[in-house]
Amino acid sequence: MEESDQLIQTLSKRGTLSVRAIDASRTVTEASKQHKTSPLATIALGRALMAALLLAGRSKTQESIQLSFEGVGSLKRISAIADDLGNTRGFVSNPRVGLDDPSLGLSVGKAIGGGTLSVIRLRPNWKEPYTGIVVLESGEIAEDIARYLLESEQIPSVIALGVHLHRNGEVASAAGFLAQALPGFEDDEIQTLEANASQMHNPSQLSEQGMSPYEMCKRLLQGLNHRDFHHKKVQFHCNCSLERAKIGASLLPKSELIEMVEIGENVEIRCEFCTSTFSIDPREIIRRKRIG
Repeated sequence: MEESDQLIQTLSKRGTLSVRAIDASRTVTEASKQHKTSPLATIALGRALMAALLLAGRSKTQESIQLSFEGVGSLKRISAIADDLGNTRGFVSNPRVGLDDPSLGLSVGKAIGGGTLSVIRLRPNWKEPYTGIVVLESGEIAEDIARYLLESEQIPSVIALGVHLHRNGEVASAAGFLAQALPGFEDDEIQTLEANASQMHNPSQLSEQGMSPYEMCKRLLQGLNHRDFHHKKVQFHCNCSLERAKIGASLLPKSELIEMVEIGENVEIRCEFCTSTFSIDPREIIRRKRIG
């Protein structure tokens, strides 16, 4: 077993299909621990984190991708951000979803209950991010990502995401793959790819049985051959910091900061992506405002 989570990517021999596979068991475990998620929320967040990593993995241009599922069901919102370096972070608005409603089972689609998916892409050389929005049809993450890619970016894609849990709700395995058509592809190549994917079990089951992301890529491209493999480590990593928290605190009205000084309270800033909390003396923020 690898000492860290891995994302593997390659191209078909003709260069007309891009294939990426990921084992993110440790990453999803860390996210679950940070947010103290219920089993259902763990599955939903894990799928979203892997989807963001797989989408960001195709870029070599310092692109970051944010996925936002705005549901109308009890799960509410799922947000996941990833960059091309393999870092990801995210959260769910209701991390305890399903604990008070057994009828949901482990169905992410039921818990989301419809809504919208927003995909935001950002690169350092862009003046503003690109945003695409589609209406959710299934809420099962992978199916809606594939539909977004086809409708908004005109890229035929095959995507599968799986999070398997132990009976105690802890992550047993988390894995997925994404295959996409590139310019010059032929219909028979897509048909072969889809046939290969249809014969594969859920990625998390394959991972638990010992199949590596390398082997998933090979299986997807069986009969099509492949080029060299490239790999990167992936991890749950948040870029929040005390300095960023202070910048956020500086947005508070000066009158509110003065009141906090008078009653002896600090400004508490909590990062929604990793749950880190920063306690800041309001007097420092007031001094910053004066200097600014």
